[in-house]
Amino acid sequence: MSNQIKVVKNAEVKVFDNQQQAADFLGVTKQAVSKAMRKGHECQGARLSVLYYKCAYTDKSKCLIIDGKLIGSYDKIQRKNGNVFLTGFVAND
Repeated sequence: MSNQIKVVKNAEVKVFDNQQQAADFLGVTKQAVSKAMRKGHECQGARLSVLYYKCAYTDKSKCLIIDGKLIGSYDKIQRKNGNVFLTGFVAND
């Protein structure tokens, strides 16, 4: 399993397996996606980030995603007895 690319545009979250799929979705070239990811810029109004396969349940930006929608972000996630607890949750407006 390899790293994936998370695309957030208008509070909608899409996950792609490679840069070409993300580029096709945004209607730009693969090079534009690569440059936006390296420089931390937006591409066609979308934020791009890498989802690391070792952290499949989350990403480094600590975003809560439910049914493909960006709900908000959190500081810490903890799992107990099948429940998930979020510390420092901030809802996405």
